[in-house]
Amino acid sequence: MITLLIALTSALAASVADVRSCLDANDVGCADAAIASLGAASSSDPNLLALAAETAFYGGRYTAAADLGKRALDAGYVDKHDDVSLYQRTTVATSGWAEVRTKQFVVRYRPGVDAIIVDEALETLEATQKNITPLLGGPPPGPTILEIYPDGTSFIDASSLPREAVETTGVVALSKWSRLLALSPRALGRGYGWKDTIAHEYVHLVVANKTNDRTPVWMQEAVARYLEGRRKDGLDHFRLTPRDQALLGEAVREEQGQIDPAKAKLLAKHPDTHLGLLTFDQMHPSLALLPTAELAALAYAQVSSLMSYCFKTGGEDVLVKALPMIRDGSDPRDALAVAVGTGKFAALEREWMDWLETQPYDQTPVGELPVALDGADEAASDPVMAGRADLRRYMRLGDLLREEGRPAAALKEYSQAFDPEEPPSPLLANKIAQAHLDLGLVDAARKDLEESLRYYPEYPLSHKTLAKIREEAGEKKLALSSYREALELNPYDPDVLTAVARLAKAQGLTAVAARADEDLTILKRGGQETKDVHLIEDAK
Repeated sequence: MITLLIALTSALAASVADVRSCLDANDVGCADAAIASLGAASSSDPNLLALAAETAFYGGRYTAAADLGKRALDAGYVDKHDDVSLYQRTTVATSGWAEVRTKQFVVRYRPGVDAIIVDEALETLEATQKNITPLLGGPPPGPTILEIYPDGTSFIDASSLPREAVETTGVVALSKWSRLLALSPRALGRGYGWKDTIAHEYVHLVVANKTNDRTPVWMQEAVARYLEGRRKDGLDHFRLTPRDQALLGEAVREEQGQIDPAKAKLLAKHPDTHLGLLTFDQMHPSLALLPTAELAALAYAQVSSLMSYCFKTGGEDVLVKALPMIRDGSDPRDALAVAVGTGKFAALEREWMDWLETQPYDQTPVGELPVALDGADEAASDPVMAGRADLRRYMRLGDLLREEGRPAAALKEYSQAFDPEEPPSPLLANKIAQAHLDLGLVDAARKDLEESLRYYPEYPLSHKTLAKIREEAGEKKLALSSYREALELNPYDPDVLTAVARLAKAQGLTAVAARADEDLTILKRGGQETKDVHLIEDAK
């Protein structure tokens, strides 16, 4: 009898371990099969009920997860991490949502104007699967769920991230619980590069699947940041942004003992000020939890440059080699080094740092575009104006003068809204360009915008204003290209949609024009027609 009991207990433990292994690999189908074999849904065992609730949550069945979680609590389960509360919050946050399904993907969203981006979200996921997952060993088992949250509050509730992690370090999406969660670009007002972000998070999910979630977060971020741009065509589009270059170049110089005088003064007042490169231990457990946006940006620049070096040195199949080793228990750092050809991570790190010292860096200081949620004004989304009330006053005076038809006087005020020790302001650049246009100084306005876009390519207003200049100059193809760049970042601007439809029709791009017209219709109506909305059926 005792032998039989031990055997049954061992079998149960093995089955529970199977469920956990499936969830770690982001294989919900596997976990569903394992949990069903345990009869957990009809069990009275609190731990089995809690595991069934977690499995349902991973599968996007939130009502079922909340119900099973409550049963587990009633049966005596000790919810140390407050998981059941998360299931309940997510149930509320996604109540009344709709979804669109393909064989491999599910996109969920709140019915309304976010219907505009659903098809493009599916296309982005499918392109990422086609162009990036072969570099990782193939796609994960499907379907993969992407949830588009309409506002910061619902995203924060469902992601369990603290608001400061979203606003300070700019986390607008994540891959977690075998799903992808992303903020709608309209939640930020100015929009953001949401397609690359979705590709980035999908790469996270694939890496977790291929390694049974044994890859440290910094390495996942390195892979995702380096590869995200390949979603379009599979080609290597990775480049350090001007902000990346400024931060990484400064850190490399500090490693060599070259400290900027301004940084030295700050260090004298605040001895704990960070100098040089971040260690990989400092990036644990998450880059999103680093104390400042600047350190988070430095971390992303470091790890993506490391992965770029690994691909240049080890070849296109470096991750196809490394990820199975990590899955099978090798130290992730050494697995990467073996795949590259250096054998040990210490050698790889040393070679990479030597390589960093040889790279050219643009030293122009560039600010981080803030994450200003849910209806914040335009200044709150600007890297300079968000924190400078004094400069905003001059900018506002310039605005008032422009509204009165005095653009020359406005330019004088705008010139005082600039601090030479601060990064350039993309919002101010647009206002200066508009004043130049008012004065008929088209070339000056064009220069203002092109210079600003060099440093802030994710600022849609600059693309929009430049598009207007190009269209008025008769540069129809370039104008359409600029309008479409603006639309990539902020798909909800009716002026831009109208311009894209008009120019695309004139250039014979019927599919582009048709999509813009359809999106305009959805935007004016406030959503799709009822027949096109398919609500989520959350099976219990």
